[in-house]
Amino acid sequence: VKFHKRLCYCEYFSYPGVVAPCLGIHPIQCWGSQEQRSVRLQDLDSALPLFQKYRDEIVAVGEIGLDFTPWYAPHAEHRDEQEAVFRRQLEISKALDLPVNVHSRSAAKVTIAVLKEEGMGHYL
Repeated sequence: VKFHKRLCYCEYFSYPGVVAPCLGIHPIQCWGSQEQRSVRLQDLDSALPLFQKYRDEIVAVGEIGLDFTPWYAPHAEHRDEQEAVFRRQLEISKALDLPVNVHSRSAAKVTIAVLKEEGMGHYL
């Protein structure tokens, strides 16, 4: 629902060739009054149908990536789950033949390694 509202907003205030919608699950999540936390695989579940639904409207998958700052990903299991979500979204971008908009903080080496391992050629 939130993405659909943003997509309508983007269309209403469109600037062709300047502003275009992307869809992705950011590595840091915050729901309602909860504090920010590292992304989990189940956070991606609700977004999966949206990739197909809006495949003709989105121009990239993003902002996706890794954020290994200690207050968001203090343990290896947090970093591993972020990486699993990131890799899954890279697979989606390849299936949809879309570039990715990458977020990387305190994780540059791992982010670049994952992009290379996944054979990504188009990323911002």
